[in-house]
Amino acid sequence: MYYFFYIPVGTEARVRGTPWGTLAIASLNAGIFLFFRFVPGFEPEFYRLTLQPGDPSILTSITSSFLHAGWIHLLSNLLYFGIFAPPIESRIGTVRFLATYLCFAGLANLAQAGWMLAIRPDLASMAVIAIALWFLLQGVYQLVQPVEGTAYVAHLTGLATGALLGFLMGLAGEARLERRLVIGDRYAERGEWYAAVGEYEHYLTKRPEDPDVLIRAARVHRVTQQTHVAHARFRQAIARLLKRNEVDEACDCFDEMKRLLGDAPLPAPDLLRIARRFEERGRPSDASRAYESYGRHYPDAPGAVTALLKCVDIERKILNNPGRAQFVCKELLKLPLRPDLERLARERLHAVEEALLVQRGGDRRKSA
Repeated sequence: MYYFFYIPVGTEARVRGTPWGTLAIASLNAGIFLFFRFVPGFEPEFYRLTLQPGDPSILTSITSSFLHAGWIHLLSNLLYFGIFAPPIESRIGTVRFLATYLCFAGLANLAQAGWMLAIRPDLASMAVIAIALWFLLQGVYQLVQPVEGTAYVAHLTGLATGALLGFLMGLAGEARLERRLVIGDRYAERGEWYAAVGEYEHYLTKRPEDPDVLIRAARVHRVTQQTHVAHARFRQAIARLLKRNEVDEACDCFDEMKRLLGDAPLPAPDLLRIARRFEERGRPSDASRAYESYGRHYPDAPGAVTALLKCVDIERKILNNPGRAQFVCKELLKLPLRPDLERLARERLHAVEEALLVQRGGDRRKSA
């Protein structure tokens, strides 16, 4: 947890992917508030959307969760919703997150209706609120913006049902597991590498599919000279990221693996996919190295020669490195090639040698 003057402003929990559910709910809350705030003539509709304690309904118990009493009410809820909701959505999935939000928003408002009958229409929001700050904000409301319409019981009910839901979904074990991860990170920050390895590996026994932790474990294994384990963890992380279609993250992981451990083969389809993505992202140097790695490690693969020719073209045309391109071409011509592929390789070699002559001529003129 991160704090700013004792106010929580962030968590150490990592968010995987874009939290679309959180963004949708936050945008809807803000949009509805601004609409009713600045567009005149819709007061009756606002009233109809609020939960009437004397005549509650399932529909209004949900719509009330998107209505707010004022700016402080809205902003404080959005602040803490933005802090705590993305990690929860990342853990349980967007569909379950949205269903849970709407279900317990309705239950929280119905609890408010049962608690306080015959009062003004209630307003509530299901945003997660830190307990200490919640009480502090009530004092701020009274000093800055007194509002009777804020449904305090709904907020507390939402908090309680959210905690209950966590236990019912078995998230207590998840929390203990996350704690091991936080402890591992702290060990790593202090340079206690073997202790960090123990925490990360314990986490991975329960959640072997987590690419972020696989990467962290690989880094620490590399520091402790367990290079083969570090290679394995990096390769596992890349495979998981590609399986999730997080190709950019897989490319970054591959780049880090090469920087820390040197050339390490991946499964042929994974390596080719990463090479193509490097090229699409405008990272020609990384793309060239990945294509070359593919051709060297899988010379019998159907696309091996094409990958090496790609490497040659990138080195000559984009990176202006004909010397490197010449070396790759000559290595390629040592392989048993079909006549058509050999012809393409010799054409590339001829173009590279011409580029080398031009480059050397320019260098001689500069030195003269």
